[in-house]
Amino acid sequence: MHAAARVGMQPSLADPVDFHQTNIMGLVNICEVACELKMRKLISVSSNTAYHQGDDHGLVETDSPFSVTQANPAAHYGTFKMAREAIGMAYAEFHGVDFLALRVTAVYGFGMRNPLHLKPVVENAVVGKPTRFATGGSMKRNYTHVLDCVVLNVAAGRLCTASEIADIVFRGPRSRWARL
Repeated sequence: MHAAARVGMQPSLADPVDFHQTNIMGLVNICEVACELKMRKLISVSSNTAYHQGDDHGLVETDSPFSVTQANPAAHYGTFKMAREAIGMAYAEFHGVDFLALRVTAVYGFGMRNPLHLKPVVENAVVGKPTRFATGGSMKRNYTHVLDCVVLNVAAGRLCTASEIADIVFRGPRSRWARL
């Protein structure tokens, strides 16, 4: 599981050279180690910033992650997410690394550095203050709790048998595997 990276659009604008050196070469180094150790699977945490841009209906997996005419709207941060996915796919195809990028969005929970609008709402509610949003509060996001990310990462790294899939299909969500 590879989740280490420098994060954020503003920090990526302030220091693009170090941002790319750390984030791009960090993944290349991890892929090289995966090849050398013949690791079974490499999972990389990506995000919705890998997509170039969506429309008002939200993003879907078939949306283009790259534009030939415009920079990524999330600056160097989104560009490095796109590049990491492409690098991982190249290692998968040409070096036999079983690579998977998980695109999660708006992760919230304990230890948050970026408030994502949630932290001020909760903190203001506790002290009885109103919360005002500079954008008017109409921005839509798919929020993901940090513990749900942990469950996702564990499930993505687990191989399953055809019998386990049949168990899920025939027994439904109460089956052993579906609770992961």
